[in-house]
Amino acid sequence: SPYYFFEPQNTDCRAEYDGGWKISEAMPVNSAGFITARDHFVVDFDKEALLSRIADFANPKLSDSEIRTKYFDGSGSAKYPDVDTRGWKVPSARKRVQSDKHSCDHVRRCLYRPFDQRQVYWADWMVDWPRPELTRHLDVRGNKALITTRITQDIFSVFVSRLPPAHKSVSAYDVNYVFPLITAPSSGAQRSLLFDDNNQHPNFAPAFLKAFASYLQMPQAADGVPRGLTPEDIFHYAYAVFHSPGYRNRYAEFLKIDFPRLPLTGNLELFRALAWLGGELTALHLLESPKLDTPITEFTGPSKLVTKPGWADGTVWLDSAGKKGATTPGSSGFRGVPEKVWNFHIGGYQVCEKWLKDRKGRTLSTEDIAHYHKIVVALSETIRLMAEIDQVIEAHGGWPGAFTAPAS
Repeated sequence: SPYYFFEPQNTDCRAEYDGGWKISEAMPVNSAGFITARDHFVVDFDKEALLSRIADFANPKLSDSEIRTKYFDGSGSAKYPDVDTRGWKVPSARKRVQSDKHSCDHVRRCLYRPFDQRQVYWADWMVDWPRPELTRHLDVRGNKALITTRITQDIFSVFVSRLPPAHKSVSAYDVNYVFPLITAPSSGAQRSLLFDDNNQHPNFAPAFLKAFASYLQMPQAADGVPRGLTPEDIFHYAYAVFHSPGYRNRYAEFLKIDFPRLPLTGNLELFRALAWLGGELTALHLLESPKLDTPITEFTGPSKLVTKPGWADGTVWLDSAGKKGATTPGSSGFRGVPEKVWNFHIGGYQVCEKWLKDRKGRTLSTEDIAHYHKIVVALSETIRLMAEIDQVIEAHGGWPGAFTAPAS
């Protein structure tokens, strides 16, 4: 109990792990990422290409049958015509788009995959699960959200976004859950339960903040956060802990079966050090760090067309040759990519490969190339900072000694 496994499990660290705060209890406002149910149609790299497709969809000169054949051929089940489901039908969706005078205003950016922002046609008659209960919080200016999984078949991972994330944005197989840092104002009973008189409120449970303040032996401010700290400090602290290789290895079995748990520390020096490192990681993953302005790679070769991404001789090639596992150099690519960066995974996605494979058949723009340079720097720095996080934890007592309540 409570999981009723069908095979033995190593429970040596169970008690200490359970002493941490489940992230869904520490950050109670959360939701799964959005699901369109038709990504190939309502998600695109290019806004104009997406709007062109939507205009075609609304074109009354094209029949429903022609639309199905052109865009949805072969998709769906035996129960319905192509692409139709119990809750979504091509004819009714077309009528909604045709009658919408603001059709062109529905495109917004989203986080589709790690470091991969795309355009999505954001209308609830085209997106099956738009998660308005989540996205309204991310519309708060400057807000951001932690993304992780409840259960995972992948490598345990967390990521961060200021944009609405898709439900597989950081995990190839498992549903992603999103935890905004700041919650937007509500109304009625919900407001009296969740919000104070400010327009914004940190998304941390009062009991969690009280426990953290007790651990750190600090009084609480009006919003419940330990006085002298900020909600971002706590967010960054959690982001650092969840990126600790020691944390991931020590609690690997438990991270597969439920939301991750956040251990608290009574050591203010350790808290501040981890919060700083988590802030560095956050800036890198949001692609906002000034370190990204100094590339460690250079693009080489005559062609920018992505055909077969692969890594060899310190270069990510757009047109590598050879079979999988035996890559040989191509003619164009990004020179100076360390092998450990090429192999780095976020939630089952091999980031450097995935980003390019999703653009197979496309010619990279100048902006695409600059973006890929930043991804390489971000991953290289992530690897360095993850090691530094473990060093800081070890210097303050290691696992689990660094994460204990202060002596009474």
